[in-house]
Amino acid sequence: MSSLPSGFVERIRIIMSVVDEVYPRSLDEWVNGFECDSRPELELLIWECIALTYGTFVENRPLSLEAKKEAISVLLQCSMGVTEENIKSKHNALRKAEVWILVALYRASADATIAVNNGRQAH
Repeated sequence: MSSLPSGFVERIRIIMSVVDEVYPRSLDEWVNGFECDSRPELELLIWECIALTYGTFVENRPLSLEAKKEAISVLLQCSMGVTEENIKSKHNALRKAEVWILVALYRASADATIAVNNGRQAH
C-alpha cells in the first residue's frame, strides 16, 4: 500500500502517459521514487510541470525520438534551476531556438502548475 496522499498515484499515471516514450519507468518505480522523496508533493508538482511543458512542445511538432529525448533533458535541467544560458548547448536534434522555446514553455507551465496546486489546496 502506498504512503502517498489520495489521488497521488493517479497524477503519477498522467505524467507517465505523457513522458513514457522518453522517460520510461514502471508505475512502481515512479511511486517508490516519490515515497522516498522528502517532499513528494513538491517533486510531483515539478514533474507535472515537466509533463505539461513536454506535452505542449511535442504535440504538433514532427520530432525524432532523439529530439524528444533532448527536450526532456532540457526540461530536467530547467527543473533543477539551470538557466537557458547554462543549459548544455550541444544539441544534435534541437535547434537553439527550440531550446529557448522549451525554457519559456517551462516557465509558463510552472506558473500554471502553481496556480492549479493553489486551487487544490484551497479545497
